[in-house]
Amino acid sequence: MWLLDIDSLELHRYRQAVDDPPYVALSHCWGDGGITLNDLRSLRAARDVKIESHRAGRRLTQSIPSLPSPVAKRTTSHFLDTGTLGTHTRSRLPQLNEVNHSAAERGTRVLEACAEARTFGVQKLWVDDLCIDRSSSAEISEAINSMFRIFQNARVCLAHLSDLNTQQGPFDTPERRIEQSRWGSRVWVLQEIIAAKDMQFYDNQWTRLGTKKSLLPFLSSFLRIDRAVLENSECLPDFSTGRRMSWAARLSANRSEDVAYSLLGIFGLNLPISGFIPS
Repeated sequence: MWLLDIDSLELHRYRQAVDDPPYVALSHCWGDGGITLNDLRSLRAARDVKIESHRAGRRLTQSIPSLPSPVAKRTTSHFLDTGTLGTHTRSRLPQLNEVNHSAAERGTRVLEACAEARTFGVQKLWVDDLCIDRSSSAEISEAINSMFRIFQNARVCLAHLSDLNTQQGPFDTPERRIEQSRWGSRVWVLQEIIAAKDMQFYDNQWTRLGTKKSLLPFLSSFLRIDRAVLENSECLPDFSTGRRMSWAARLSANRSEDVAYSLLGIFGLNLPISGFIPS
């Protein structure tokens, strides 16, 4: 299993359930396909430029002698905007928004997820599109077959409802807001919500809407999943095959195969998969 270090933004491989460190798993409904491993290089480069530019600016500001306030502000601003050091620092590595606007947006979401993960005292983050190597059939198969365990073993799961902006809409209950998001209509939500022991819900501005525990009665009714299995995934075998299949009946998928893949963890099955990564 690959995990992203939230400080270095480097990917590290661990043996699942053997030597994997505490980590946060991200559940999302990003319509633009998330972020790829190739985007990570641009994300890391842009972050380093930002940090270096900030440090250079602080050093320059501290080196300027005390002057009357308007003069000091004008002198500092001019030096940072047009001075040799400032220009060199900005142009030495690519800015994320210069590489690709879509990648910049996806990269920002990952950075925000890293920041939120840090509040739970962990240093590792799992993001599906980022931590699965699409070029490797073996990794695709491993990831899909272990998806349930990935969310089950996570210290906390962050559900990012990127299509929901509660700042612009009228005030409403968290339950009503979650109903408006496409997050709850995805077939993959079945494994995520059942497996996760602790799930935190956020809108697209990372405003917390509630937790799996606080929203349990609503989630059971809205997703039509028995409350008992949401409280404890270990009781999955207590439910019949038909009952477990019914939980996925109203959920949608971009590919018909995704429905089968999303049910593997629900039935404790392992299926060799190759060729592509499900949506």
